Amino acid sequence: MTIALNISLLEDCFIFPILQFLFLMSSVVVFIYDRGWLRQARGIVAEVKRGAESWGYFHTVYGFLSIIFLEMINTTEAFKNYKTIVTVIDLGVLMYLCFFSSWFRSKIVGIVSKSKEMIEK
Repeated sequence: MTIALNISLLEDCFIFPILQFLFLMSSVVVFIYDRGWLRQARGIVAEVKRGAESWGYFHTVYGFLSIIFLEMINTTEAFKNYKTIVTVIDLGVLMYLCFFSSWFRSKIVGIVSKSKEMIEK
């Protein structure tokens, strides 16, 4: 009986809504952070104009994450009759994160920069 209960917690109908909730709530936190509501006022303002190479990273990350999200949505049976709206919302949120969120774009550039500095052994 306990094995069946533990396995059912790993089913799509349980995991998929949790992942969607976590994705949307973390996106709300990023949106709030981008608006400056979670930052301390330091009086320092920095403006960065991203170059073509950085924008290439954003397009690549958006494409990669879109494929992952679309495959996850298409293969799940959870929200079976609501896949279109879930897809539109997820791709819209991903678009915001990759192209309009300065915090998320800085994280993308930071990850790519760190990976380029890695020394292979």
